[in-house]
Amino acid sequence: MLCCSSFTLISHGIISLSELPPALFRGLELLADLHIAHNPIRNLEVGTFDDLIKLRNLNMDYNDIQDIKAGTFSKLASLKPFFFHGNFNLTKIEYGSLPAFSYNLTFMDLRWCNLLTFPVDCITLPNLDL
Repeated sequence: MLCCSSFTLISHGIISLSELPPALFRGLELLADLHIAHNPIRNLEVGTFDDLIKLRNLNMDYNDIQDIKAGTFSKLASLKPFFFHGNFNLTKIEYGSLPAFSYNLTFMDLRWCNLLTFPVDCITLPNLDL
């Protein structure tokens, strides 16, 4: 079990993550804040974030994420702000990617993304400020 509640890796090219292995966050149930900005991460595998049941803040600004698949964040019911600013290649968020957020998600930062599709289930989230 995790002894702290925050993890930050902002690379700016020094040390960087190009992918998030599916088991990377296994056993980190108490993690509340995750900042993985400025990395060349392209894909988010469904299941990678499943153990992060207490995660409240997710910052993945300035990566190279191209799409968010259905179920990617389905276990993150505590998540409130969701930062994906500057993912210039992010063109698609699939329907069903964010169902667990329905009552807690309050903010999504998708500035400087090139979204071609936006799921209707995100539009109906009661506390969401886009």
